[in-house]
Amino acid sequence: MINKSKKNIFTLLELLVVIAIIAILIAISFPVIHGIRKRAKITLAKAQMQAIITAVSSYDSTYGILPLVNANWNNNSGGNNSQYNRLMQLLTDLKKNGNVPTLYRNGRQIKFLDVPTNYIGNGYIDPWGRRYYLYIDKDYDRVVSPPPEVNSNSLYGTVFVLSLGGGNSTSDDSCVYSWK
Repeated sequence: MINKSKKNIFTLLELLVVIAIIAILIAISFPVIHGIRKRAKITLAKAQMQAIITAVSSYDSTYGILPLVNANWNNNSGGNNSQYNRLMQLLTDLKKNGNVPTLYRNGRQIKFLDVPTNYIGNGYIDPWGRRYYLYIDKDYDRVVSPPPEVNSNSLYGTVFVLSLGGGNSTSDDSCVYSWK
């Protein structure tokens, strides 16, 4: 006759084996989760870049001129933080330090670019926390020459946007381009 009062109990060894299996499964899932997060950031960056391109094109259609804040501003916004912020203020119709409308040649106060939730504190930045690099055709010949470090020939169009992604330079594979 079988003694039914005896209960099945995990031994310490069985418990350690279960914990080890769970730890192995968690370790295997980390690269997968990292890859999913990276792809999500790239997708968000591409969506934001497309929104910037659409905003600049809409501004051009509305006012008949590209939104160049300063005639001396070069195509690469990375060199001048205040010019980049002023351009984003122009497109979003908001000042970075508060919801105060600004009139940088946006007399109709049109919001061409939606403001991200963290805009007031950080400005318009990519998912990695950096400013986008904008290349705008100032002379209306539909040819934009990116800087040499981008390793790209002339670009044919009006507006192009670049994000360095998680890297530190355009030579990294982590860059996200609006034209590729």
